[in-house]
Amino acid sequence: MDKIYFDNRILFLSDKNTNKSENIYKLDSLAQLKQLILDFDSDLHKMESIEIVYADKLELIAAVKECFEQIPAAGGFVRNFDDNVLIMFRRGKWDLPKGKIDKGETPEDAALREVEEETGLDKLLIRKELGSTYHSYWIKGKHILKQTYWYEMKYVSRDISKLQPQIEEDIVEVKWMDASLKSIVFKNTYPSIIDVFEMVGF
Repeated sequence: MDKIYFDNRILFLSDKNTNKSENIYKLDSLAQLKQLILDFDSDLHKMESIEIVYADKLELIAAVKECFEQIPAAGGFVRNFDDNVLIMFRRGKWDLPKGKIDKGETPEDAALREVEEETGLDKLLIRKELGSTYHSYWIKGKHILKQTYWYEMKYVSRDISKLQPQIEEDIVEVKWMDASLKSIVFKNTYPSIIDVFEMVGF
């Protein structure tokens, strides 16, 4: 975990100054870590990003996770035989299919299930694990850290018309995106979704 998104704002984590932000906090102790995160989240200083630097990065990451209630999720970056990418429009933004991991479910199984539920596609093959993204939000007074495990998938059918948006999850459109639509999608999506595209070099 190198960064956490707070909407479009970023908290970077490092064991040395990487200059990813103009606002750098070098900590000798983690005692004030939770308050620092809360201050950044509440936007007291109107900062777009901060970088927290601590000598032991693994200890820093563990301490950061303890500041939140954690929710695991999984999703898929799906391509078809024409190398187009499956995208969907939800709550005013372009997105990739993803959702919470159910109890007893593996991230791989959850990613396949979520893609099928949200888009209607069922002939899917996981090609490889891509990595994780992290974002934070509040719900019912709880500060949530959601880790989403991402998988590159192949849609192994030639029937590209079999798309069915999950309306009850506020998905209004599902479509196959070719490279010509990339700039349009990137102008209206989440930074973490752009990270997933970068993971696969699209």
